[in-house]
Amino acid sequence: MLATLNPAEHHGIYPLPEGQLDRFMLATSLGYPGFEDELQMLGSHVARHPIDDLAPVFTPEAVVTLAREVRAVFVSEAVRRYALQIIARTRTAPGVLLGCSPRAGIALLRAAQARAAMAGRTFVLPDDIKALAVPVLAHRMLVRPEAGPAAGIITTLLQELQAPPEIQSTRARL
Repeated sequence: MLATLNPAEHHGIYPLPEGQLDRFMLATSLGYPGFEDELQMLGSHVARHPIDDLAPVFTPEAVVTLAREVRAVFVSEAVRRYALQIIARTRTAPGVLLGCSPRAGIALLRAAQARAAMAGRTFVLPDDIKALAVPVLAHRMLVRPEAGPAAGIITTLLQELQAPPEIQSTRARL
């Protein structure tokens, strides 16, 4: 499931409740395309709509197989502890009114498993957790306006917390 949100259009409209935001695995901003990319996009709409040329990329069976492969990616206890330390710190960080729920930890680990699988690895590294912490966690937090954006708080937490050493013996166990 993929959902989009244009923050400018929702200004003044009721935002999604925290419980609903917590169900989105991650949030990211795509920004604007580069000039050449946008020019190509405009050109693709001149004679026909690009949706007319859509074709399936995966079969339903392939999606199930990929999901199974992601779940099989190993996450060491050290990496799980590191992820949980980040989650727990969001609950006590200055300026945070509502920290991340247990669901956030599950999403962070699952996203890290997917990142590792996409990199061709059978195990999650602390760097996978670090790379995904902001997109997976920031939208789940409620912060005081004077505290700045949640992404900044998470970035600070990542700088303060010691990541576990990358254990190469993980490969031998798999």
